[in-house]
Amino acid sequence: MERIQSESSNHIQLCPCTDRRQSVDRRPDNTQESVEDLETVEKALKEHYCTAGELTFYTACSCVIKRGHDEHTSTSNEIIGEQFFKSNKRVIIIGEEGFGKTYLLQYVLQQWATGIILNDVILIYIKLESLSRNSCILEEVVKSTKGKIQSTKAISSALQEKDALVLLDGVQNFPLEDNPQTSNLHNSNPLTVESLLNNTYHSMFPNLKVWSTFRPKVGGVTFKTPYTSVNLDGFSEPQRKTYWRNTVEVFKQICLKATTYGDLIGESSVQALLSESELTKLMEASWDNTFQQLDMKVTKSPLLAYIFLLGYLGKMDFDLTENVCILALCKKWKIADWCPKFKGKDVLFDRDNLYYSKELMNGFCTSCLNFQVTLGNLTFCGNYPTYSCLPDVDGELKFEYVELPQKYFFNLIQHYAGKSLKITFIETAVSITKQQIQQTNKEKYAGLTVCSEKGKKKYQFNFNAANWESEDGKTAETRVESSQ
Repeated sequence: MERIQSESSNHIQLCPCTDRRQSVDRRPDNTQESVEDLETVEKALKEHYCTAGELTFYTACSCVIKRGHDEHTSTSNEIIGEQFFKSNKRVIIIGEEGFGKTYLLQYVLQQWATGIILNDVILIYIKLESLSRNSCILEEVVKSTKGKIQSTKAISSALQEKDALVLLDGVQNFPLEDNPQTSNLHNSNPLTVESLLNNTYHSMFPNLKVWSTFRPKVGGVTFKTPYTSVNLDGFSEPQRKTYWRNTVEVFKQICLKATTYGDLIGESSVQALLSESELTKLMEASWDNTFQQLDMKVTKSPLLAYIFLLGYLGKMDFDLTENVCILALCKKWKIADWCPKFKGKDVLFDRDNLYYSKELMNGFCTSCLNFQVTLGNLTFCGNYPTYSCLPDVDGELKFEYVELPQKYFFNLIQHYAGKSLKITFIETAVSITKQQIQQTNKEKYAGLTVCSEKGKKKYQFNFNAANWESEDGKTAETRVESSQ
């Protein structure tokens, strides 16, 4: 279930949470005969995948299905049907960013895990962004189930005994070159990402079917024919309205059961939810007014509809809703028209939400520089901060739990030299070399206040003494490296 957060009046944040990929240090035991039977494997997979999606939120979207010379318009409901599964061994699901590819796979996965569809089939879901071509699918499943399945041999036997479907999510995130750190070809029975993409697994797994998601025009990765293509076309206007009504009803039930409404989405939003028919009418009018200048294709995005709803419920402020939506889509569509609207706004990039991406963050920050847009406050939470295109900030620049490259601290303060700005590092290691300090014109940094917070301890960097001092100024903590 997504986390709903209330928004401050001038703060932009992408709200939904996402699952962070988990791993275990223990290698599966493949040296002994597996004592796990087919029923045990299937039960473990269903328990693992049962929270993959949210059934109540799902609304069918439009799509075009093509196989050979046959092409017809349909909805995503057709893909979920038993007949589609029986008739298609290999499927590619194509859609722009924000058109529901991942959500559709996770919905299929949860429907299977809860016993609604494909009861005679084994399903496996794999996110490709952290794997390599030679990553073994069987071992990835063992690691992801965290001990519920003990060996790759058990999964291999299950895939050979029953019909099976592997869902490969995010070919656009797949590395073109193999990464030896994620390769695991030591298995005696490797079913690799490469073999699934190249359609070379049938001799060992004749009953296996593969679905994979692609963005249009992804270069360097092939999905060998024959296959059926499903082009997701997003929401029609009636579908978007149906989605809003369904989602508002879910939020309403959550609020009615909640002890404190404000902890979810705020008191004003709760009152609006209780009159949901009026709310959806207001949202429709706001949608038309906000996005009348956008390309029609953009407004079909299910992601846009979802973030619009969250922004509307987070604070009844159309400017905020507009900004949240634009932030999610700025890398793809009309940033030149929308970037100036962020002037003076507070922006948060949170690694732990569903719609964060490094590409999005870099695109947004670069656009702010190009259009000379100065933000209010800017916060990076989690990994992958942008290093070369940070925009101007009037208030505070904050890094929380960020893994900064060595010596990046020096590059950062150089970037903002001569400006008046507070930079704060929270639970983030920073370093600087003695040589860098010696080459520094300390007068350039007179307007910078650089702080570091570690647990309950707070420090401020003293450019003249080249060290970190506690708030009271009495205790100094040296964090200056002697290396060049």
